[in-house]
Amino acid sequence: MKPRRLVRLRELFIEELSNIIHSKVRDPRLGFITITDVEISPDLEHAKVFVSVLEGGEVAQRTLEGLENAAGFIRYELKKNIKNLRTFPVLSFHLDDSLRRGSEVIEALRKLHKDE
Repeated sequence: MKPRRLVRLRELFIEELSNIIHSKVRDPRLGFITITDVEISPDLEHAKVFVSVLEGGEVAQRTLEGLENAAGFIRYELKKNIKNLRTFPVLSFHLDDSLRRGSEVIEALRKLHKDE
């Protein structure tokens, strides 16, 4: 698949996955989730979905388990919304804690600034 098409497909996946997870997946383990990135293999066999959860630790792990349990349903819904692909990637979910780490750094900088 052409790299340009993969970039457009990645953007479409991020948008559609976000809509599906927030509006159709009913799992109490899922809290506030942000889709930060999607890496799609050139052969469209696999897609790594990177998610950010504001809370870390156990909450993030439970969220990841909830997403893995719902992966088949999410893939089914994604297939319904994106109809122009012959093969459809298998989804795997991975934690991206860069947003949480960023907010911790900002908070530390605020404390330093306050102390001065």
